[in-house]
Amino acid sequence: MEKIYAVEDIIPLTMDLISEFQTLLDSVSYIGRLSRYKNDSAEKVINDPVLPTNGVREKNIQKCILGPDGSMVNFTQYYMGYKSETTVFLGDFYIHRASQNKGYGRTILRLYEEIWRRSGFNKAILNVDIKNWVAVRFWFRNGYSRIIQWIGDKEYSNETFAMLRLEKELNSSSG
Repeated sequence: MEKIYAVEDIIPLTMDLISEFQTLLDSVSYIGRLSRYKNDSAEKVINDPVLPTNGVREKNIQKCILGPDGSMVNFTQYYMGYKSETTVFLGDFYIHRASQNKGYGRTILRLYEEIWRRSGFNKAILNVDIKNWVAVRFWFRNGYSRIIQWIGDKEYSNETFAMLRLEKELNSSSG
């Protein structure tokens, strides 16, 4: 890993970054069948974020990290105060395909967890598609190992889906 990222490297996702964001989304298109953004443009994702039921846009956060060359390394979307004021819901966490398997994901995730802890959150929740085995392993290795819900179809096929809702306590930095 060439670059060590810090909290200061995390910036808001804005329309002036749309080209870099589209490039990142295109780089992870191989998981398109698993992504809620598979048919959406970068502009639509920025302007029309997916919110939880009864959610408000002000609690929805879209951040990113740019590499030294200005390309987008990470996009993260999370919702503050999901079901309780001390819970954050991690909706999206993408690492540009060229930056995967280099330790960036783990490092960047730790930065967000630090931000969440400093902001008073003590729990993080996320959904992961069971068919995305690489992601399931990533989340379990990073401490998101408490299964709190199973969501999806009862039968398995190429057209059906199932997700695990995973939870991690943020009180300690142990992963």
